[in-house]
Amino acid sequence: MTLRKQLFISITVIFLLLLGGSLLVNLENAQKHLKDQLAVHAGETATSLAFSLSNAARDNQGDLVHSALANSMVDVIYDSGYYQTITLYNTKKEAIIVRDRPVKVEGVPQWFVNHFDVPVARGTAVVVSGWKQLGYLEVVMNPGLAYRDLWSVFLEQSGLFLAIALLAYVLASAALKILLKPLHEVEKQAEAICRQEFIEQPILPRTRELRHVVMAINRMARKLKDIFSEQLTLIEALRVQSYTDSVTQLSNRNDFNARLQSVIDHQEKHSGVMVLMQLREFAEFNNKYGRGAGDECLRILAQKLQSLFSECTEAILGRRGGADFAIYLPGFSLERSKVLVIHYLKWAENLDVLRGTILHVGISYTDNLTADHQLFNEADLALSQAQSQGNNTWQIYHEANGVDVARQARQWFATLQRVLEQQSITFHYQPVFDRQQQVIASEVLCRIQDGEQLLNAGVFFPMVERFNLSIEFDKCILNKMAESFSEGAVANKSTLLSINLSAQTILSEDFPAWLESFLRKNIQLAKQLVLETAAHSVAAGENQLRTLCDVAKQYGTSFALDHFGVHSATFSYLHSLPLRYLKIDRVFIKNIHQNFDNQFFVKSLVQIAHSRDVLVYAEGVEIEREWIAVIESGLDGGQGFYLGMPAPRTF
Repeated sequence: MTLRKQLFISITVIFLLLLGGSLLVNLENAQKHLKDQLAVHAGETATSLAFSLSNAARDNQGDLVHSALANSMVDVIYDSGYYQTITLYNTKKEAIIVRDRPVKVEGVPQWFVNHFDVPVARGTAVVVSGWKQLGYLEVVMNPGLAYRDLWSVFLEQSGLFLAIALLAYVLASAALKILLKPLHEVEKQAEAICRQEFIEQPILPRTRELRHVVMAINRMARKLKDIFSEQLTLIEALRVQSYTDSVTQLSNRNDFNARLQSVIDHQEKHSGVMVLMQLREFAEFNNKYGRGAGDECLRILAQKLQSLFSECTEAILGRRGGADFAIYLPGFSLERSKVLVIHYLKWAENLDVLRGTILHVGISYTDNLTADHQLFNEADLALSQAQSQGNNTWQIYHEANGVDVARQARQWFATLQRVLEQQSITFHYQPVFDRQQQVIASEVLCRIQDGEQLLNAGVFFPMVERFNLSIEFDKCILNKMAESFSEGAVANKSTLLSINLSAQTILSEDFPAWLESFLRKNIQLAKQLVLETAAHSVAAGENQLRTLCDVAKQYGTSFALDHFGVHSATFSYLHSLPLRYLKIDRVFIKNIHQNFDNQFFVKSLVQIAHSRDVLVYAEGVEIEREWIAVIESGLDGGQGFYLGMPAPRTF
């Protein structure tokens, strides 16, 4: 029970006791007053009537029985209705004149009559003629009228009681609302702290005790905010130390290899470009100009690389050591890579910080990245060829074959337009399991038909992004899913369905209105739908993502982040976005049972996410030992080929 209810009940009980007691006292006083009045009135009536009968007796020679005047006098008094009985007795105590009526209590409830007794009021007087006693008179008051008067007093007092009680209720409610308002604010503040929103109350209450409580809560909020920030800083520092090159802030060799291997292990067809860059004779540069100048040179080159390949959101950029850089561009076209590399070399030629140092680039391409790929070797051979061709040159390994393999832009554009017009998208579903290996969700994976081939998103979606068709494709996918859902093609309607949205869609200003209209038309699907987006898109579109979350929440749709942990920018937003769950990138899950740094990182991330009531799942669980380590690290479940392969049906 709330404090407000307890105080209100206490005040109500006090008022009931006070006013109820006052009512009873007033009734008792009224009852006593009526008793006294009735007794006096009965006596006075008896005396007055006896005196009148005495005069009538003298006129009738002392005969009261046959005196018409005496009977008339008695009738006049009796007919007033105030008396129950009027009896005239002779000296032998024989009743000679009797007037009697039954007691009637009209307009008064029986329970009131039973609880409030009105005693019989009697009055007696002697009737004489001269010095001779003729008899005596007895008058009994009618109690029905007394009950009626007492009931009237009760109603008046009760009305006054209710009016006072109502006024007291209004005043007490207003007073409690004002008094307890700071406590309600404290409650909201505590709930916000549970959501990792460390707000403070700027206005302190006037009541000393409540002011101290609010001040203590504010101090706790500041302290928890500092602790949470320190924890995030620690995790980020660990990530940077373990996976980032300290000079360029690019991936180090181990992180680059792990992320590339993660792409390979995805086991879905991927095209990609490998670019190797090397500064010639960089050791001599350091000896001549100093290590500080060398580090500054590497930082500038790295920053330019990040800016140059920013359009490829899945790009992996790393420093492999010394002055060697490696870039893997999944789904990137060979033609676009050449344009960017040429631009980079021209920019580097005019870079003063290089002090004439020569830069070479080797490029290799594959249309299907597999475990036995030779991209590194091919790019390294191309790099050697570039070094033999002169200063600041580049070379592509087997350029002719690469061009033959790569799709022509016009063919791709025509294919994608046909898919959008015909909505010829099919779905495969990969299950997501909880800790007990029960299916709780299915991730929707898109496929398009190209002749006899069924192409997965890893093949065609890079081209979708290249032609700026991401928003149209995302809308098409949602519409197709709604159609499949309504037609019953989605077999299992008891689990969640997660669909990925691209970064372009998240940043779109028009998409929130479209999404609201879509969800309003598909209420049942909306309740099962989880919209996922890559964690790296949060940094560029936090406000837009929050808007989409607010729109989706109205219809029971939730949001989630996948590929979480690779990019540090998303950590700072973890406490503010209303997310259903996170999916930790497979780079941290690969061989997690052997990597203690990854285990510590994952456990820390789980602890922070759970404090926000956000679930955490693992991506890319490929072997049993990884699944066991995932469960031991406290994750809520996962997905991967060990747990379940994608299939053209829901799980």
